[in-house]
Amino acid sequence: MLSPNRKISTSVNSIDKELKEFIEKPDSLLTQEQIIKREKLFNLILEEVTVKDNQFYSSATPTDFIDKGLSQYYYDILEKSLSETNQ
Repeated sequence: MLSPNRKISTSVNSIDKELKEFIEKPDSLLTQEQIIKREKLFNLILEEVTVKDNQFYSSATPTDFIDKGLSQYYYDILEKSLSETNQ
């Protein structure tokens, strides 16, 4: 049985892999399900991320991701990415 920390690590790794595929692979190599999920993710980011005074801000919540059928780990990745970018 996987420990809770191992499950989280596995989930984060699978989300990282999926995100990398969304970015690097052309549409022709993605499944229809992946294309739909990518569009949901990218649209959510477009709607919820803004720039003010040369800083990126997100009004997204973990629930926004979950409500669209996406993993809340995408929220965590977004927050970390915005924080790193703003530094």
